[in-house]
Amino acid sequence: MTNRELLIQEMDPMLIKIQEIKDIEEIRFSDLMPSTLGDKITVLPSLLVVYNGGKMLNLCSKDSYFDVLVRKVFQVYNREKDRVVSDPTYDPFGLKKKLLIDERTKAILEAGSLAKVNEIYSFYDTKKSYDRTLIFQSDTLRMLLPIIKYHLKQIFDWTNRIITFEETTVNGFRNNYGLDYKIDGIDDMLLINFIGTEGNNTYLRIRSREGNFKPVEMSISFNNNDITVNTSLSEYGVFASNTYEAKKDNTVLNTFRVNKNDQPIIYESTLLEACENPLPNISSIDSDGEMIWYQLPWNAMFGVNNEVQTLGEVDEIVMGHNKYLAIVGNEFMMKEYASKEYRRKKTMEANANRVVMDQVDKTIYGILVSEKDGIYVIETYFDGILRNNGYYDTYLENKYFYHIAQSREGLKGLKREGLVTISKDDAIIKSADLLVADDLKKILRR
Repeated sequence: MTNRELLIQEMDPMLIKIQEIKDIEEIRFSDLMPSTLGDKITVLPSLLVVYNGGKMLNLCSKDSYFDVLVRKVFQVYNREKDRVVSDPTYDPFGLKKKLLIDERTKAILEAGSLAKVNEIYSFYDTKKSYDRTLIFQSDTLRMLLPIIKYHLKQIFDWTNRIITFEETTVNGFRNNYGLDYKIDGIDDMLLINFIGTEGNNTYLRIRSREGNFKPVEMSISFNNNDITVNTSLSEYGVFASNTYEAKKDNTVLNTFRVNKNDQPIIYESTLLEACENPLPNISSIDSDGEMIWYQLPWNAMFGVNNEVQTLGEVDEIVMGHNKYLAIVGNEFMMKEYASKEYRRKKTMEANANRVVMDQVDKTIYGILVSEKDGIYVIETYFDGILRNNGYYDTYLENKYFYHIAQSREGLKGLKREGLVTISKDDAIIKSADLLVADDLKKILRR
């Protein structure tokens, strides 16, 4: 018998404390990591609030719920800023005393700058999410297939065997898939074992159905500033590595290395060619941002936009932003990484320092679930990151967000303003619910 016990989700005790804030007596913003520019830039803001008869709460931007605290204090401050506070310890005669707040804190609160969500993920602010993906593993593999085919063919081009692919689809389910291809002009099938994923890494094992070559292991990694594909033919003693790295000068360097029995036998290093982005509506489907785009050797592009703001002789703000955009038929996959870091060089008086002020790592899939009706499901996943900020950690990390849209023009017709948010409130509970076109059309008509 199914256990139908009703489980109540308890609110985090810290959230309860924040929501109970009232009768504020003191507010103070400070900088836990001051820069050489002093008050001109806040590197790691901290907020102290004394309220409700001496209760105290102090969080910094690295803590969960920091953004929630800032917003709550902002709301209560605007409501109570003209309120008279009487503290019998310092005011035994009950003389009126106003809320304690310095001019810098007042300026920050009234500007509201710390309450603004990073524009790269502000599109998802207040939207409901899921704790697991609703798209199928075969969808993920299909989006990665151009990378797999290119790098497999690349390593074979350095051997005495020739492999070719036709425009065929991958078939299979639950970690095991098949793809038709030719080796030396003879029909064969690649058997692809989807070993698994770990963060931004995908691991595959590929072999020939007819035993035309020994098994190949491949890993595809989307890192902060590069894409790396490693291909291992261990039974031949061959290991190949292909890296596409976004450099500080906003170029992309492709480095291809092959070792045999731990000895280098191939090394190539080339800069990718810049190109025009034919689908700016897709690359900006949920946020804006100028990019320099580079053509990858399969049907994909790498966009980069790195900036350095010099603060003084020893410190700087480094802003990194890159996107990987792959077009697979009438569908797409996009990976985006952005960070804002404070970096201080080592000097005689101080050690080197690096503080991540903001960071985001997300993956978007655009899946065409009804070709007849032109209905797309857009999944956005926010990956876990090493140095979270309060808002990201609280609302985004390891969460999945879903939108649907209708476009009779394929990918060219998809626009941000045309995306309709869906959640469990729309009776979208499991993966199969996204395949019922009539139900999705009803949601789009609302």
